[in-house]
Amino acid sequence: MDNNPIDDILNIKLFPVSLSFWKENLDYLFSIKEQLLNTNFGLLKRKGTAIEEFTERIKANKKDLYDLELDLSDELYHIDKIYPEIVYNSAFIYAYSFLEISLKKLKKIIDQHIINKKEIINLNKKLYKPLPYTVKSKLYIEKASGIDLINEQELWDSIDKKREVRNAIVHNASNADKLDLQTYLKNDDNFEFDEKTNDFYIKKLDFVFNFITDCETYLNFLHKQLSDIDENMYN
Repeated sequence: MDNNPIDDILNIKLFPVSLSFWKENLDYLFSIKEQLLNTNFGLLKRKGTAIEEFTERIKANKKDLYDLELDLSDELYHIDKIYPEIVYNSAFIYAYSFLEISLKKLKKIIDQHIINKKEIINLNKKLYKPLPYTVKSKLYIEKASGIDLINEQELWDSIDKKREVRNAIVHNASNADKLDLQTYLKNDDNFEFDEKTNDFYIKKLDFVFNFITDCETYLNFLHKQLSDIDENMYN
C-alpha cells in the first residue's frame, strides 16, 4: 500500500504560510459580491428613473406617445436584458475562473511541502485523465493531503454542476448544445432560455451571488480541513 503523501510533508506549517493567499481569496470574492450588489442597485434605480421620466413626458406631450413608448421599451430592454447578460454572465465567469486559480494555487502550496517528489509525479499520473481542471485539482488536493471531503460533497456537487453553464458561456457563446443542460436551463428561473435557438443568459443576481457564496464556503472548508491536519501534526 502506498504511503500517504502527508507523511512526507516538510517540518513547516502549511497554512500560516498561506494565510495571505487565503485572505486574498476572501477579499476578492467579497469584492465581486459587493460590486454585483452595487450594480444591481444601480440598475433598479435606473429602471425606476426611466419609468418616472416616461410618466412625466407623457403628461407633458401626449402626441408623441408612440415615440415615448419606444424610448422606454429600448431603455428597459437594455436594463432587463443587455446589462444582466453582460454583468451577470461576466461576474459568474470571473468567479468560476477564480475558483480554478484558487485550487491550482492550493495544489502548488501542497506540492512545495512534499519532500518525496515522486509522490507528486505518481499522483499526477493517476489523475491524468480527461477530467475538468477543477475536478482534477480537487481530487489531487484530497489525495495528496489525505483530508476527507465527503462532508461537503453536496456543496461540491452544487458548484461542479455550474461547470456546464460556464463552459457553454465561454466555449459556445452562451448556447446550450447539450440536452441535459437545456433541460436544466429551461427549468431554472435564474436563466433566460430560448428553446428555439438554445441561447441563454443569467438573468438573476441570486444565481451568481449564491455561486460565489458556495465557493467561499468550500474554500473555507478546505482551509479548515488542511489547517486541522497541520495542527495535529505538531501537537
